[in-house]
Amino acid sequence: MVSPKARTRSTGKTFVPPVTHDMVRSLFDPSLKKSFLEKIIFLSLALDLVLMYGLLKYTSISLDTIKILFLLQYIFWRFAYNFGIGAILHYQSHYETFSNYSERNHLFDPSKSSSTLARFVQYEIRSKMPDSYLMEAQPAELNTWLVFRQVVDLILMQDFTTYCIYTYLCLPSTTAWTSPTTIMGVMMILLNVWVKTDAHRVVKDYAWYWGDFFFLQDSELTFDGVFNVSPHPMYSIGYIGYYAASLITGDYNVLLVSIFGHLLQLLFLKYVENPHIERTYGASNQSSTSLAYNKIDQLIENSTSSSSPNKPLISTGLGFKNFKFTRVTDLFTLTVFISIFVWYFNFNPSLETLTFTTFMVKFSLSSICALILYKQSTEKWFTSIFHWRHLNSKIPPAVLAYQHWQFIYNFTLTISNTLLAMVTLKSLTSLYDSNTLNYNQTIFGFLGIALQIWSNSEIRDVLANFGYFYGDFFLLDVELPKKLSYQGIYRYLNNPQAILGLAGIWGTVLVSNFQYSNILLASLWTIIEIIAVKFIEKPHVHKVYNDSKDHVAGVESTIMSSKPVRWIQGLIQ
Repeated sequence: MVSPKARTRSTGKTFVPPVTHDMVRSLFDPSLKKSFLEKIIFLSLALDLVLMYGLLKYTSISLDTIKILFLLQYIFWRFAYNFGIGAILHYQSHYETFSNYSERNHLFDPSKSSSTLARFVQYEIRSKMPDSYLMEAQPAELNTWLVFRQVVDLILMQDFTTYCIYTYLCLPSTTAWTSPTTIMGVMMILLNVWVKTDAHRVVKDYAWYWGDFFFLQDSELTFDGVFNVSPHPMYSIGYIGYYAASLITGDYNVLLVSIFGHLLQLLFLKYVENPHIERTYGASNQSSTSLAYNKIDQLIENSTSSSSPNKPLISTGLGFKNFKFTRVTDLFTLTVFISIFVWYFNFNPSLETLTFTTFMVKFSLSSICALILYKQSTEKWFTSIFHWRHLNSKIPPAVLAYQHWQFIYNFTLTISNTLLAMVTLKSLTSLYDSNTLNYNQTIFGFLGIALQIWSNSEIRDVLANFGYFYGDFFLLDVELPKKLSYQGIYRYLNNPQAILGLAGIWGTVLVSNFQYSNILLASLWTIIEIIAVKFIEKPHVHKVYNDSKDHVAGVESTIMSSKPVRWIQGLIQ
């Protein structure tokens, strides 16, 4: 395999990097040469297992103490990963600190430096690379990266091993390997293995070991496979195995540790990787759809009076954005919102009363919203209502209709979600009082709620206010994009609001320990969403944007192109 050409970041010197291998093969394939550090890494991993066995077999130390010992080790290596490697990459990205140090001190040129550090790194590279590799003829950036890889291997393998040992120690004495949660956990681990291996297939060693922090390759990166399934798959679904471990062990402490580790990794992505990507390759551009929708938002806001600003109040979970005390609709929404809390805490309604109220409110308000959208799409019915108000207002009827629709839609989301939260709180309180609360299940439920909040935020980033509030149902006279472009979360899912947008709704079912009330309400939410997408949104999009074919999103295309699915299709044909 021939490596593509590369060039140094500062001087632009070109070179051909040597062939390298992935972490597992480098450490465990006996046919490959092993450097000194690689032998140390292998020995340290073996010592971890020996230590665990010795503590369990030959000491009287309690199991809880041994768990804490390996948990502390895992925390140490996780910090070494996210803060240690993170600091190295930060300084290398901004100032090329480590490659410049190597160049300045001639660390990789035996004829110019014989310091202890120089002799060590020279021995490290010679013991790993083939005899044909001329270390002193290669740029310092490449040699520095080769040494950096060994540091990464040590930290990542220790991080993984100590986490696995801690998880193993948390396994119950009698694990039901045929239970649904265990089977699901095993399937999630298999998915995790595929994510990691497919990600490495796509990005190769160069990106796996953060090569572009040291030098740049002259090759086009083609992001397919798992990169069509999830944004930053190595940091997002690449950690699904963490959550699988908590399912298999049934220990909520494992889940909390997993969330802690995953959160640190996401912070690493936010503050180390993403800034470097933007500096190196430029910030990701907004799609043509997002740009057009943002432009429309600005035009509408400029055309309306200051007393009636266009920016709508938006419900984010149970929070408010763009709230205006001078806007009557916002005050009305807030009043009803507070009234629900007063009713709940002062009158303590029963679970049955709360469930019935929530069901009827959601069903009624969603039916009204669906009727407005359907008749607006087919007859411009809602706009026609506001023609009489246009006589006393400079605001066009379509804009007036759109503003009032924003209030109705936002009011529906806010009040429905608030009532659902009250039902879930009632169920959670009863579980806690009866000491039947499943902590593992409850935490997973709240993770589902967090996933839905994130999904809604991503949807709004792509659609802007105009798309989020179905603006193209009302304002067809503005300059709409000729064709929808699918970026952001829509690159992976056609209708994320009908999938991830329901994660929190079903998360409440987990939080309530599968109470009939939450199952009933989650089913209602799901049915309403499916009906809205299939019978209102899709026909309208096809009509407005002249799009007769459904876009094939990344998740669907990856599944349909997989070997098992292709085999089944061939069998059917």
